[in-house]
Amino acid sequence: MRIGIIGGGAIGLLLSSLLGKDHDVTIYVRRCEQLQAIKEEGVSLSESNRTTRVASKMFGDWDRHDLMFVCVKQYHLDELIPLLDQLDFDIPLVFLQNGMGHLEAIDRLENHQAIVGVMEHGAMRVTDTIVNHTGKGVLKVAPYRASNISMYKVKELSAPDFPIQFMEDFYQLLAKKLVVNTVINPLTALFEVENGRIAEDPHLKKLAYMIGEEACEVLQLSFDEEWDRVMEVVRLTAANLSSMAKDIQEGRRTEVDAILGYLMERATKKHPNIRFAYHAIKAKEGQRSRSE
Repeated sequence: MRIGIIGGGAIGLLLSSLLGKDHDVTIYVRRCEQLQAIKEEGVSLSESNRTTRVASKMFGDWDRHDLMFVCVKQYHLDELIPLLDQLDFDIPLVFLQNGMGHLEAIDRLENHQAIVGVMEHGAMRVTDTIVNHTGKGVLKVAPYRASNISMYKVKELSAPDFPIQFMEDFYQLLAKKLVVNTVINPLTALFEVENGRIAEDPHLKKLAYMIGEEACEVLQLSFDEEWDRVMEVVRLTAANLSSMAKDIQEGRRTEVDAILGYLMERATKKHPNIRFAYHAIKAKEGQRSRSE
């Protein structure tokens, strides 16, 4: 199958490596340096000696594909949406952003088929061509605005080392992942710890409980059920550093607006713990940017 992967971050590189073995993959990137590096070196997993050769192009220089994955951070979608609007309407787009703020961006692509997904693999970019596969998981997808034929194309990609699970309700899929992100990402970023510390430290665990409770109230989910899910993810990814913690560590913009900001916009109450975490991350972003 001809697969397009938009974004050369951790998830884009991981998908390119996993899917490039059996499919014709092109990865689209924003920087010329990364474009050239992939052309010369291919993409690879840090724990493997195998290199996967894939094509690489710049954003907007689209080829014809059977399916395209959109792997950029949520805050890059505003500049990307006009470019995606140039694609043929029959090319299904699979969006893999954190949070739920990206749904508004997808709605601007009125005529395109859209699928939303949650990547439960752990991944951390090492270089422009190498990604560390920190945890094997599953890709969960649900139709947002897509035909059965488009969903079947995604189903054809499922493989032993890349399992895909299909969900019917996109809201439930994204909302449940949003609770996990709301709890783990800001706490690990603020306290500069790996995910497992949330379960180990009683004070962090209490903070996680309070933030998770508020998130479930906003999203109208059962807190008891989602709390168990959050703790399971914490245990399974105990040695991982969350994407938000990594962004703070490296002085990059975080996805706090797509995660906590989304909840604040939809909250009918003040929800002080979510608001505190949001502004604390914003302050930490500013602190890091001023120090550089």
